[in-house]
Amino acid sequence: MNKYLIPTILACAFTIVGLVTLKDYGINWDAPVHMMRGAAFAQVYLTGKKSFELPQRLSPMIIHPGEIASRYYYIPEERWKPIGALPERPLYRSEFERQQEEVGRRFSFYESEMWNGEYFITFDEPHLPMIDILSAFSNRLFYQRLGILGDIESYQLVYVLIAALGIFLVTLFAWEITHSWVAALVSGLSLGLFPIYFAESHINMKDPAQAVFFLGAVFAFYHWVKENKLKWFLLFTLFVAFSLATKWNIMFLPFILIPWLFTIRKTEQFKRWFWPRRLIGMGIVLVIFSMLFMVAVWPTAWGNPIGKLVETVLYYAGIGIGINKLQPEGFIFAGFNFYPLISTIAQTPEIILN
Repeated sequence: MNKYLIPTILACAFTIVGLVTLKDYGINWDAPVHMMRGAAFAQVYLTGKKSFELPQRLSPMIIHPGEIASRYYYIPEERWKPIGALPERPLYRSEFERQQEEVGRRFSFYESEMWNGEYFITFDEPHLPMIDILSAFSNRLFYQRLGILGDIESYQLVYVLIAALGIFLVTLFAWEITHSWVAALVSGLSLGLFPIYFAESHINMKDPAQAVFFLGAVFAFYHWVKENKLKWFLLFTLFVAFSLATKWNIMFLPFILIPWLFTIRKTEQFKRWFWPRRLIGMGIVLVIFSMLFMVAVWPTAWGNPIGKLVETVLYYAGIGIGINKLQPEGFIFAGFNFYPLISTIAQTPEIILN
């Protein structure tokens, strides 16, 4: 049996189910700011303009019974920053649709002159925007141009597709390690049916994608060491760059790879791969490419790349060492943070824990 068959079937099934159930999940609490930022930066990429040149400023909608509509989050940032003044009166859904008719084309509800490219380039947060921008490109194609997906669903399509890639990689990786289709099938189903992964793949633009890119980096590194081929290093570099341009959890990757390298240090495969001088050169290529990629996908950093990278490092360092705590209180014991461990155990189905 072709080793790609089962991974492909599971990934396609996950994609189909994800698309069919998108309408059941709505949006996450911080989705509006990411949609607005993605739309603003997509406008910069596609036209070079920092504004949308819309007929008038759009505003939060009044949702009446029976209507399905999105809305802006009144404070569209995780941190207190200046925001544009809201209009005097909210906008009815019918009025928004009439504006589209006046312009003669569809445009996203999240294309707002209040939070346009000028705003985000000036006040953007250190979170990197790659998924936001990809989602906005998807909105431009599948909602605005083709009209085959709704405004919100076209953004979320990207989340589902990346999550489906994770199903593919987990299933394939499990088979390559065990050569057991039972183990591969169980691995793919365990991830695909994991409640948080399944739910978040509908509404979360960062965490499932970050998990997939992290997994992809491990997968590519494993093959790079085992086969010692340049293509696997290039794929590893690409996954690391994608991960850094999404969220910086990839910084924990060495805590997985280094212990594994230590355990295989006496194998012939490791000895063929481990050339210190070559690895130093490749490491430099990895760092330079990742930094350049982050700047390229982040218009905010184009004018001051070094300053924005430093700000991003400090931001994630603050989260990592507990300065900026984004979690409930009461989980710090003897200086150790047990929230991730307790949260993982509490949220993981027993059958997977066993």
